[in-house]
Amino acid sequence: LMSSGLSWGSLGVSLRAESLESLRLRYQDLSPSRAHLGVAQVRRSASEAELCDKRRIEGQALLVEPYVPELQLFARFGVPPSLRAELWARCLGAEPKTGPYSLPRLSKSVCDWEWITDDVLRLDVAEFCANDVNYFVFDEMVESLVLALSRDASVPS
Repeated sequence: LMSSGLSWGSLGVSLRAESLESLRLRYQDLSPSRAHLGVAQVRRSASEAELCDKRRIEGQALLVEPYVPELQLFARFGVPPSLRAELWARCLGAEPKTGPYSLPRLSKSVCDWEWITDDVLRLDVAEFCANDVNYFVFDEMVESLVLALSRDASVPS
């Protein structure tokens, strides 16, 4: 790109791109010829329903004695909707909280106590969510979640 006198922007950054063959080799698991379980659809073909059932049985077997690397390999080709919450929680090592730092209690504490940082957090969310066409519909949800998580002592600063 640089040798032809063309550049991307005013900095003229030279970007190295891998060859198509090396990219195909690296991402061979994502090939359209390999069966992947996608987003649940209202109408599924018989083969997709069969794949979903097969993946559900495999996933349930893996969850009996969960081993994170095996769960991550399983997730690469799609997780059936009925197993997503449990499987991803196991992959990420997330345990549901029920104590004083559970999300419902943290959300209630937002209404009970106003923190000095709340206005700054609200402005931060408004700046990035309200002006972005991809996120503006989630503006209020993101704001309430950010405020609740700001009160969670287990979330690192």
